[in-house]
Amino acid sequence: MPAKPNICLVSPARNEGPYLLEWIAWHRVIGFDDIVVLTHDCTDGSDGLLDALANHGFVRHLRHQPSDSESPLGSAYRCARQDPQVVAADWVMALDTDEFLQVFAGDGSIHDLIRLNGQHCLGMAVNWKVFGSNEQTIWTDEFVRHQFTRAAEGQVRANMHYKSIFRDLKDFARMASHTPRRYSGQWGGDNIWVDSEGAPLRAVQLGGKPKHSRAIAMRRITHEAAQVNHYAVKSSEGFSLKGTRKSGAARVYRHDEEFFETYNRNESEDLSALSHEATFAVEYAKLLAVPEVERLHHACCASYVAQLCQHARIAPDTDARYLHHMALSQ
Repeated sequence: MPAKPNICLVSPARNEGPYLLEWIAWHRVIGFDDIVVLTHDCTDGSDGLLDALANHGFVRHLRHQPSDSESPLGSAYRCARQDPQVVAADWVMALDTDEFLQVFAGDGSIHDLIRLNGQHCLGMAVNWKVFGSNEQTIWTDEFVRHQFTRAAEGQVRANMHYKSIFRDLKDFARMASHTPRRYSGQWGGDNIWVDSEGAPLRAVQLGGKPKHSRAIAMRRITHEAAQVNHYAVKSSEGFSLKGTRKSGAARVYRHDEEFFETYNRNESEDLSALSHEATFAVEYAKLLAVPEVERLHHACCASYVAQLCQHARIAPDTDARYLHHMALSQ
């Protein structure tokens, strides 16, 4: 491993325009060297927003097209697995745009997390910490990390899933949301999975069909060195709209009342994502300074509010949010 490895972040994203700037700025701040966002068939203008950012080197935007027999996520990860720069990266991680990596080890960067706890592993599992709605009913164009600051307590079932950062992508046949698939190398030694504290996860074996994408026991959930803040619910208004769409993983309607009850966790306050505020503000300002980016962001927000209005069966031009974002998108 080089002294400062190249670390790549991969994210499938369709019609996530209102959330992209915050998500990209945050992960640039904590040290990802290459951020790759993969889209298909966007209707909210987010593909144009990503193109503008890509033209100035803040992100790489790859387009893909799922076949009739392939899930959108499967198609996106296949596209990423075929990208030479992704394959050549020293470490790779996959996150959705409602997932924010939070590092507590070292200086709070992904580089320090790997340096301190990832020297003797093929991959590292970072547990979710699930954040609830904070009793917010209405969508607003404010930072997700600032709006939603209440989460599930540490070692509970909602936090059992993890996301992985791993090396040697060339030796895996496929990428996937939680762990890569079908490792062709020799399992064992330093070729194992560990948790974010560096402790081996012996139950995880990816040589054949992957075993586990979550902790096998709640006592193995840890948020000491790192966590993935998972904002699966956000506002109840936004979640209601989300329920009208099929998931990108399995093309099924999964964002229902049961999902809301499972992941709308507000038991404890967690302000850890308010770290790095000064450096985040600088990075966010860089994104906004790119020509057309601020206008395109507001166009994405206007499109989103129009969808919220359509779902609520009201005219968009009666919604002050729509009028505000439309005025700023001209």
